[in-house]
Amino acid sequence: MYTYETTLRLRDTDAAGVIYFANIFNLAHEALESFMASVGMDIGIIIRSTHFDLPVVHAEADYRKPILPGDRLHIDVTNEQLGETSFTLLYRIRNTDGDEVAEVRITHVVVDRQTGQKKSVTDELRYALNRLKAEPSPDS
Repeated sequence: MYTYETTLRLRDTDAAGVIYFANIFNLAHEALESFMASVGMDIGIIIRSTHFDLPVVHAEADYRKPILPGDRLHIDVTNEQLGETSFTLLYRIRNTDGDEVAEVRITHVVVDRQTGQKKSVTDELRYALNRLKAEPSPDS
């Protein structure tokens, strides 16, 4: 598991003063970029220097409590599923009080940049994603 911390900005809210629904995916992506950089796989380097892309093929979000400007957020990233050519990451978002305010799931597929065809998850990426395995709960 990897935890990313951020603060919700006013620019990320809607007219009702809560997070604009689509911006939850921006927060998740920020957490992914931070994790990737922490394991030496900077997204910018992947885009400029590798032979593959990681497009999103599915995304979903559940909102449990309002997320407001100034809320300090803790985003726990875990590898929910790692397949041959794709992976699904789970983002559990908690506020400063520890309340889970949202949950996001995003599935990426590895695509060969030249052919546009799916390809196997690279060894380096597989190693990094395996570091995101969920830690066992104290109950197990």
